[in-house]
Amino acid sequence: MTADLLKVQSPDGISLAVERVGQGKPVLAVHGTTSTRGRWAPVLPELSAHFALYLMDRRGRGASGDAPGVHSMALEFADVAAVADAISQQTGSGITVVAHSYGAICALEAALLTPAISRLVVYEPPIPTEAAPESHDEGPVERLSALVASGDNAGALLYFYRSVIGMPETLIGRMTTRDDWPARTAVAPTLPREIMATRRYRFDAQRFAQLTIPTLVMVGAESPPRYQSSTALLAQTLPNNQTVSLAGQQHNAIDAAPDLFIRETLRFLAP
Repeated sequence: MTADLLKVQSPDGISLAVERVGQGKPVLAVHGTTSTRGRWAPVLPELSAHFALYLMDRRGRGASGDAPGVHSMALEFADVAAVADAISQQTGSGITVVAHSYGAICALEAALLTPAISRLVVYEPPIPTEAAPESHDEGPVERLSALVASGDNAGALLYFYRSVIGMPETLIGRMTTRDDWPARTAVAPTLPREIMATRRYRFDAQRFAQLTIPTLVMVGAESPPRYQSSTALLAQTLPNNQTVSLAGQQHNAIDAAPDLFIRETLRFLAP
């Protein structure tokens, strides 16, 4: 399996790293909050056998740059759109975007910014809804900021998994033994800003009612109400969507049940 590392410039001048693996129709993969492009390792061999996968490091992590000052989620929407445009220009075709969690919000918004994105696969974007609004408790953000300030990046990441998203201990144990655990701990300083960005995000149903591209929305059948609620919102809003509930799974099905995630993704993307 060969890989190439590409660089794409964001609209505000940040260098975004994109790793290309495999051959075939282009698929851009956008990771979530606690990871880098390495988060796709559990599904990479199978998906790259079918597609040319472009794995981006979102800003502030991995081989991508970052900008000083106040973080804006809108900048990340533009980042994904810029990478999609670059891939489309290089390949001469529309692209599919597969995205997880925070990255899934970025992918959805990017699809409103560029016609280069022709299909979407999103897994549990943490969209605040009336049924499951974001918490106003500042405690988790303050605790994460304190752990990062003390240099305890691993402690901050573990706190996020346990107290913010409620990841099961068995899965946390497996996460700490993964090859990308050091890369995950390295991005812990971005956790507070991304929690706050998610809390400020507001989904505009009128805008998304115009997003007609085919979209697969996946959710873990055992995931908390916030993800069930955001999935239901997308199912009600997007005019050309399919919704799939993964039996027995929660927010990290890509890690816990990669074969199931792959099966549903390939089923949707089959010619």
